[in-house]
Amino acid sequence: MSNLCFTDDLFKNNAQSYSPQLADQCFERQRNSTGSFLKFTAHEFKKMLTGNNIELSKYAVDAHNKKYEVWQRDSLAVHLYSRQVMLQKLNYIHLNPLAVHWNLVNNPWDYYYSSARYYEMNENNFDFLKDIWEEF
Repeated sequence: MSNLCFTDDLFKNNAQSYSPQLADQCFERQRNSTGSFLKFTAHEFKKMLTGNNIELSKYAVDAHNKKYEVWQRDSLAVHLYSRQVMLQKLNYIHLNPLAVHWNLVNNPWDYYYSSARYYEMNENNFDFLKDIWEEF
């Protein structure tokens, strides 16, 4: 049973009452796998940029435990574990420029830095943009 980890909200919200030890193991495993991915990809980026001091210097930090930082630490990162969660987050991102406190544009696809233009009008202005439907 210690190898099982559930990602649904019901388990997450009630995990401590079901099995505190299992919940702790699951959440720790998720943190470790994310950390491992970030560490691995950061090292790969550093290898790719070695020899290009100008690009590599953009990631330099003044820290006692590291020379470079590729990934921004974000405690608000959300694991997209289902199509429903992905759609919720994508809609939030696309509608955010329309929010009353921002009021940047009238339509989601009018905000230049949004992927809404890609999904609504099939215009891809960015080389790095991936179609989320191919992932889910």
